[in-house]
Amino acid sequence: MLPFFYLSCFLCYTFDMKKQEVIERRRGKNYYTSLSKDLKKQGKINSSFEVQLSQLTIEDLIALKLELSAKSFNGKMYGFPLMKNLINIAREAVIKFALSVTPSKTEASDLLGLSKDELSAYIKKCHLEEFESSIIKNRRGR
Repeated sequence: MLPFFYLSCFLCYTFDMKKQEVIERRRGKNYYTSLSKDLKKQGKINSSFEVQLSQLTIEDLIALKLELSAKSFNGKMYGFPLMKNLINIAREAVIKFALSVTPSKTEASDLLGLSKDELSAYIKKCHLEEFESSIIKNRRGR
């Protein structure tokens, strides 16, 4: 009876260790962070702001952000080709989202429907290398 007990304990322990290894492998480099956590650490947002933000549509949010940006230019944003840059602005936001909510760059590229090389090219084009490295650094530091 006693050897069976030891054998069952050993098997349970081995199973738990293998399960933990699989979980660690699936998590990837980007598992422990999010843009929301980073902005909270920097003191730029808090939980009540997140609640208010969740009640806005994306269109309202973009319009509000543009209005606030225009205020800093005394209500005039002349000379800034907004319509031409809108695609780049949206692309950068979506790439930041994908990098912050997925556990790895591979999964971020899958989420976006891109190859890993295409995602890397967009990261360079949008100058998001620093953002990507800060996410990875924060995730390693936990």
